[in-house]
Amino acid sequence: MLENYRTDRLIITESSIRYTTDADTVVELPMTGIQEIRPGFFMRNVSIMMKDGNTHKINLKSEPNPQLAINIMRVFHQNLGDRFSSENSNAELKSPRYAQTNENPEETVRKLTLQLLTRDFGYQPFDMEIEFRISMGSSRTRLDIALFAPASDHTQENVIGIVECKRADRTDDNQAIDQLKSYMAACLNARYGLIASHRFVSYQKATIDGGYAFKRMQGFMSSDGIIKPLPENILVYGQRISEG
Repeated sequence: MLENYRTDRLIITESSIRYTTDADTVVELPMTGIQEIRPGFFMRNVSIMMKDGNTHKINLKSEPNPQLAINIMRVFHQNLGDRFSSENSNAELKSPRYAQTNENPEETVRKLTLQLLTRDFGYQPFDMEIEFRISMGSSRTRLDIALFAPASDHTQENVIGIVECKRADRTDDNQAIDQLKSYMAACLNARYGLIASHRFVSYQKATIDGGYAFKRMQGFMSSDGIIKPLPENILVYGQRISEG
């Protein structure tokens, strides 16, 4: 049975989804009329395609907290799995040409990397978070992309993978590598790390003599625990998905 969720602007029941639009109009969608559900990256929205051809985009930015939006996505996935798609509904994310003319270069790399993680490595959008804040001693910082154990709360203890994104024309990896290793050390259960830039560089963390050792990987860990090969670089991957 579908678990009910209720906030001021969104109600999910076994029979329908009722939401309030940004114009304060209440819309009710019967579950039997839903063709497909597509989450937007960053958990900011979800697009619901109906069998009658209409599409409804629900804005989740106004929800009380990010964890609730993540839980909502999980409810959709767990109970409507045959209609839930991990494919992003935002068409601009499929076009690196669009991203390069509308965003800073590092954000282009991050969006393409999110595509890679969902399409090729099987991570669900609700098991990832961008700009995730972690503690490092007495200071705090943000991870470009944090990967979490499936169905877990988004806490620092549940981070299993970290991605550090740099612009694709940057050829010096040393600073990014140092950053990635320090973030992995700060997250107890973060065993895998990836740098996405002019090339992909991945690491696996191991505990040795009370400290950590980082070993270069040939590929990156998928959501089902299999090490899969990475593309040559982010631009090659971007070209591939824009043509596909």
